[in-house]
Amino acid sequence: MIVDIFIVLLLISATALCVYLVITLKQLNESIKFMQNDIEKLVSKTLPVLENLNEVSEKALKVTNKLEGAFDSVQNRIENIKANVESFNPFGKVRNSFSLSEFISNLKAISKGVFAFIKEIKK
Repeated sequence: MIVDIFIVLLLISATALCVYLVITLKQLNESIKFMQNDIEKLVSKTLPVLENLNEVSEKALKVTNKLEGAFDSVQNRIENIKANVESFNPFGKVRNSFSLSEFISNLKAISKGVFAFIKEIKK
């Protein structure tokens, strides 16, 4: 008789645990669905930002390439002028303290780095 009571209590406990497990799994499933919706919203908002950033970095790369070309042209003209001045200068060579080329090369490297970073993020 006592064994039968313990078996009934055991079955009631097992049933309660099964009901609790089902309820908990449903709540977990709902939480996962909410997280999935939030992640989809985040991705849908992030992709346009990354595309805009990609466009900006491409434009910056184009601008730095144009600046580099313009700078090369200006630097060639400066070199020609220096050569002409040196031919008339009795004191020797003209001192070169031109750091614009370093600035433009650094700017170009930064824009290429940003462009590569954005490409990797999109993958």
